[in-house]
Amino acid sequence: MEILTPMDLFKMYPTIKLVDGERWGNWVYKKNMTLVYKKPKHYEYEIDLEGCTTAWRALDWVFHMQGKNWITDQDLADLTWAFRDILGRSTLQGGEIPNIKKHLKERTFIKHKDSEEYTTREHDE
Repeated sequence: MEILTPMDLFKMYPTIKLVDGERWGNWVYKKNMTLVYKKPKHYEYEIDLEGCTTAWRALDWVFHMQGKNWITDQDLADLTWAFRDILGRSTLQGGEIPNIKKHLKERTFIKHKDSEEYTTREHDE
């Protein structure tokens, strides 16, 4: 059995930058620092990421969206993944982002090379 190093994994899963149009299901990242819910035959719903600098603020949005009668369980799961990928696991584990604009500009992920979907994974350097 071969043991993989972190560098082996980085070669297997290319690093990508967070860009305008990055998608998690019906959620789309916009370069104006918003996460927009876009679903055919539905109106758009916008989350301002400038206020999402802690786990509590992101979780508040999840609970807020849970109260919408049109949101699905998959939409909530996708929103949770979007927050994890955009804000970072360390932020969602109790950290805080002091400069959200800089964070979003520099954010990178590891995306599975075989995936057509935007199933991204965090890349912490």
